[in-house]
Amino acid sequence: MFADASGSPGRSTERVVAVALAVIVLVSAVTVPAVGATDTGTADDASPIPRQDPSVVSIEDELLDRSGEVDVVVRLGGGDLSNVQSSEAAIERLSEHAERTQGPLQRFAAKRDGVEVRQRFWLTNAVLLRVDKSEVELREIASVDGVERLHRNYEVTVPEPDSERSGDDRRGTVQANGYNTTYGLTQVNATSVWEEYGVRGEGVKVAVLDTGVNVSHPDIDLYTEDPSNSTYPGGWAEFDSDGNRVQGSEPHDTHGHGTHTSGTVSGGNASGEWIGVAPNVDLMHGLTVPGGYGTYTQTIAGMQWAVDNGADVISMSLGFPNDEAQSAWIDAVQNAQAAGTVVVVSAGNDGEGTIGTPGSVYESITIGASNENAGITSFSSGKVINTSDFWGSDAPASWPDEYVVPDVAAPGDDVKSAVPDGGYEYWDGTSMAAPHVAGTIALMQSAAGGDLSPSTSKEALYSTAWKPPGEPDGNDTRYGTGIVDAKNATDLVAVDSGINGTVTDPDGNPVADATVSVEDGFQTSTDGTGWYSVISDNGTYNVTADDFGYEATTETVTVPNGSYVVQNFTLAPVLDVRRTGEQPADVESGDSIEVTFEVAHADNVTVDLSGTYDAANGTLTVNGQSGTFGDPVDLGGYTGTVTVNVTTTAGTAGNVSLTHTFRGTNGTSVHSTGPTVVVEEYTEVGVLDTPGGEYGGDVAATVAANLPRDYNVTTTTNGAVLDELSHYDVIVVQRFPSNDSFVSTFRSRTASDDTGVVYLDQWATDSNGITRLSAATGDPADTGSSYDYDTPEFRITESHILFDDVGGAGGAVTIHEATYGDRSWYTGFHGEDLADVENGTTTLGRGIGVDRANRTVLLSSLGRQDYVPDDAFTDAADRILANGVVYAANRSFGAVAKTPTDVGESNATLRARLAGLDDADSATLSVTYWKQGDPGNATQAGSTTCTSACTFTTEVTGLEANTTYVVQATAKRSDTGEVDHSATPTFTTERAGDLTGTVRKHDNASVADRFVWAVAYEDGGLLDVSDLATTDVNGTYSLSDLVVGANYTVTAYDFVGSENNASGEPNGVPDVYNVANVSVGDGTDGGTTTMPDPHVLNVTVVDSNGDPVEGASIRVYPSHAELNPALVLDTQSDGTIDFGADGTRGVEVHGDVRLVVAPPANGQYKNTTYTREINVTSAHNETFTLEESCTTVVEAIDSDDDGYIGDFEVLQAIEYWRDDAEVPNTCGATIGDFQVLELIEMWRDDTQI
Repeated sequence: MFADASGSPGRSTERVVAVALAVIVLVSAVTVPAVGATDTGTADDASPIPRQDPSVVSIEDELLDRSGEVDVVVRLGGGDLSNVQSSEAAIERLSEHAERTQGPLQRFAAKRDGVEVRQRFWLTNAVLLRVDKSEVELREIASVDGVERLHRNYEVTVPEPDSERSGDDRRGTVQANGYNTTYGLTQVNATSVWEEYGVRGEGVKVAVLDTGVNVSHPDIDLYTEDPSNSTYPGGWAEFDSDGNRVQGSEPHDTHGHGTHTSGTVSGGNASGEWIGVAPNVDLMHGLTVPGGYGTYTQTIAGMQWAVDNGADVISMSLGFPNDEAQSAWIDAVQNAQAAGTVVVVSAGNDGEGTIGTPGSVYESITIGASNENAGITSFSSGKVINTSDFWGSDAPASWPDEYVVPDVAAPGDDVKSAVPDGGYEYWDGTSMAAPHVAGTIALMQSAAGGDLSPSTSKEALYSTAWKPPGEPDGNDTRYGTGIVDAKNATDLVAVDSGINGTVTDPDGNPVADATVSVEDGFQTSTDGTGWYSVISDNGTYNVTADDFGYEATTETVTVPNGSYVVQNFTLAPVLDVRRTGEQPADVESGDSIEVTFEVAHADNVTVDLSGTYDAANGTLTVNGQSGTFGDPVDLGGYTGTVTVNVTTTAGTAGNVSLTHTFRGTNGTSVHSTGPTVVVEEYTEVGVLDTPGGEYGGDVAATVAANLPRDYNVTTTTNGAVLDELSHYDVIVVQRFPSNDSFVSTFRSRTASDDTGVVYLDQWATDSNGITRLSAATGDPADTGSSYDYDTPEFRITESHILFDDVGGAGGAVTIHEATYGDRSWYTGFHGEDLADVENGTTTLGRGIGVDRANRTVLLSSLGRQDYVPDDAFTDAADRILANGVVYAANRSFGAVAKTPTDVGESNATLRARLAGLDDADSATLSVTYWKQGDPGNATQAGSTTCTSACTFTTEVTGLEANTTYVVQATAKRSDTGEVDHSATPTFTTERAGDLTGTVRKHDNASVADRFVWAVAYEDGGLLDVSDLATTDVNGTYSLSDLVVGANYTVTAYDFVGSENNASGEPNGVPDVYNVANVSVGDGTDGGTTTMPDPHVLNVTVVDSNGDPVEGASIRVYPSHAELNPALVLDTQSDGTIDFGADGTRGVEVHGDVRLVVAPPANGQYKNTTYTREINVTSAHNETFTLEESCTTVVEAIDSDDDGYIGDFEVLQAIEYWRDDAEVPNTCGATIGDFQVLELIEMWRDDTQI
């Protein structure tokens, strides 16, 4: 994509090329395939690369959980393939789009340590990175322009055959049309095509992506562009796990699966029995799953190779198992089809109710497995896919709300085909079915002359597939539309007649992507010039042309035998509107409500707001243009996407319903959306599961379905939850990792962060919250689980809010109704037990418990797992689960006082919440407090009026120190006068602690005028920092206003000067030393610390040439841990620290020391810190060498349009020249006055200019 450099008068062409190469190093991108002449209008849309909010970029949980080096697939936005007119044009547009949009990510990787580009792709716009997470945060990658998603390099497998049998254990040969064939060829009616049309796949390329192929087998004939080349160019490719082509690879099979599937596509009859559906096809093979196991990028690389080399069909008997949607495949399948390649995929071998991916992608032709009797095998996968449930927001808008897979079926039971040793075996699996269909499509295309679109191939296959008598009509999860019939499908497409023409608007402008359909026949779409062509047998048909934004037109057309008839259409423009995005069910106040539409020929739109939400609190924009509710917003005949946005105001609440009235050519279109409930503040609930856990999402869905909308329920994992605790009000633990340290940390952190926790448990290990809690903390003391056929029950022993709408003390609650009576229990919990677990009449242990002080809830037997799925639990059990979350959130159905925050000696911040009102109702929320035991002297803290839900916060002062207070929140409904209150939270004002100690030298002499500082940490975070104190003449220091009960590290310093450039004269006292580690109470004695005889530590910082670096920052920690105060010094002009009056350099230290060096902030050095842990027992020298940033800035040169350009950062340069003389490239130097002889690309701040 880069032009060759050319010479310029007075300049050397060789040197100009060197500069051009320097730029290529910076911006080189996806290799563009060699293509022929391109069609008009295929250039990539060079619109600015979008800059996204990093927080909305999806990062897969498993990536967040991993440490060290990880392989990350970075997905970027797809290219626009509308109006492309050929396969070549589609390939070129995809390539150009990937090359342009991957530029910012490449530049990011080039500039950052710990990021390596492993491979890049254009079939789907993706880049594989290897990332060292100790160097780079994944959120940094998410901030690069254009990035949409980060996920793993998924494992791809070939399904293990259900069974394998040798060729000696053979079925009888089938006779069909005089040919000895396998039953599979007869069932798909392949030989009838051979006889009728005289074709066996000639001129058609089928690429099998599999485990490899043995070309020495007598029935395998692999395509090659050069018969003398043993690497079979054009017909063979092997890819490594990153997706890189393995150079010099020769055809081979790593498993046997690939030879077997290839034989079914194109095998011959060396055994006396035809095994291949299309024996004369040009067979290609990509080795993408070596040994049966590959990666996502390996398979994408294989697909890309197949499309780029002109494959008409890709056959993939592989996939991602476990019935899991993988949106990463959608673009690859869709783009392959847009480039003219049909994608055939096996459905999987996990039985009905399951489906593999990419077989789940709507555009794939997904194949189920039939047997010799035309039944469907039990292992054949199939499923009704609810698009929203299965794919979520990843589903393209063009997909139907529901569809069935497989699409068709083909022989996949006891299929005889080739194996690598030169023999034959009978294998079972949908892997064997897919190549039957790939071969069938090859026959269809060969008979049709090779010019058959993927959509036409699909229509012919689906409409001619057949089922045995008694099977249901239409699509079903066993047959799809039926077993493929090669002869009948070929009859539909192997005709040399049809209809073609153009579709235009009244002004003669082409209408691209219009649908032209023949009644009871095929349909097609127009290209960028409005041209269409559709095959039809001779006869008379009603033909309809239609497109969004135009009025459909139908014409009656007679097609003569053996030729095409021309039928042009002129479509009248009309207003057309369709909603493409749903209004959200709820939002938090301050957030936006967004609805999107696709419109055509729209003059204006009026948005009206109705519901309980005050329109004055909403700000309306339409496509970024400010608007007023009830007034038209001008669109000017616009065709495209319209985004209606209503931004709410923080602290408000109510319901928002919107009516959108579009006006335009020939009419009006009205659309109602909503309502959206605006909640004042979400209660954030996170359901904790391990990465890859199957049931966390089920628990989250059940909790959300049973709680008001102001609860926002999401899932999290152990890799992320500790960093997100401040975000959550409640964590529901479905499953912990088997790591006692993690569980203990989680328990202490949630207690200190005031986060409520609901622990679930169940038999086996899919849900183990209480079991792991017990093992890690001993509370509860013991747990147990069992199963039989008895129905498990809770026996309520204490009435409690957890049993609201469920029952009272003494009542029994059925937990679940699964086949097996799985249950779990605990004993020895320090909190309050509320219910037992029983099987029949036997009490097994405690089942439900709470600890109000720590907002902890134990719910044994409510965890989800394989034998007790989500839908097996009773409504009563789900209600208990939801009530447990409410309780842990410190909320009731009314007013709740929150545990006070920011408690000091004489002040506290009080907070209360109100929830559970209907959206239109209001209530007064008030807060009072009193000394514990003295409610008669309560003090009113304040009140507010709110609707639906609200929060009231107030600060109170004048409290007594070291005193416990009770807080009460009271709500009074405006409509009924009903009063609800909570008075449970208590708080104790802080006690201020003091600490006194003494510091002495190693000879017991006092140390005066030494600075002393105390720091307390808690759970790895900073808790408190004391004021700076100074020792007196006796070496005594006093610190006050410390947190009672906290553990402090007390450190003594000897430094002078405000610039931190000297540590003082050598005086036999350590310049930095930990003198005490104490727990502070009321008047704590830190004791007397005798500091050891120190030694001089000299630290020098230099660059890569050994020259001194001035201004580097050096932190000296008095231990190997950074959770200590540090002495901070800067290097002098000679690269060393400290100049005493006697010229001594260095600092005085003793024992364990950690040194952390940071470069000066002048841009000359890489922004990297350097850390060393040393033990100083004698005079010691340490030298740090900084690595240059290797960034040279070309300053402003000229601005008179004579070819000189300045103010641009040179990321990498090969040579610098001025007036025919080479200038040395000194890293970090400033160089100007250079003429740009050829400009390939110019960028400023990651934006191309």
